[in-house]
Amino acid sequence: MDLKCSRCSLMKRDDEFPVNNSKPKRGYRGYTCLVCQRQYKKSLNIPPCTHNKICTSCIKDKVADDFAINKTLPTGRNNICKKCTLNYNKKRVHVPRSPLETANLTFIRRYKTFCGCVSCDYSAHYAALELDLDFDLKWPRHRLKAELRAKNRVICSNCLRIEGNKNDLQN
Repeated sequence: MDLKCSRCSLMKRDDEFPVNNSKPKRGYRGYTCLVCQRQYKKSLNIPPCTHNKICTSCIKDKVADDFAINKTLPTGRNNICKKCTLNYNKKRVHVPRSPLETANLTFIRRYKTFCGCVSCDYSAHYAALELDLDFDLKWPRHRLKAELRAKNRVICSNCLRIEGNKNDLQN
């Protein structure tokens, strides 16, 4: 099967492209051919790091290839190894919610779709609707309902931006 390289725009065999073994699509081929990737890496002008580095997270002495490339640093490599960076990102992304937070989030989503936009009556999906209210998901339900009653204003993202632009034009 032939693929088109996004850099050189040439049609090449699929074995001339690197295999990306990331989780979403194992065995997926990249968009840039191996030749173009090598040329790109050479153009970065990263100074060769022949010595070992110490990871500032796990405090272990590791080979320079265990660190991601970072052109902004003098060594040309990150200070935290790839493994520690991956672990850090996994912890950051998957923050478990308490049962109260999950219930309040579900309540807020239902509330937004039930009320809809005050300007255009859009109510198809909660992600496109904004609440004109600062709230915390850890609040008890009665406080959340009281705040919603006092400051009830659900508006869709489009109307919110239009409203913001009107205010900018008036100033």
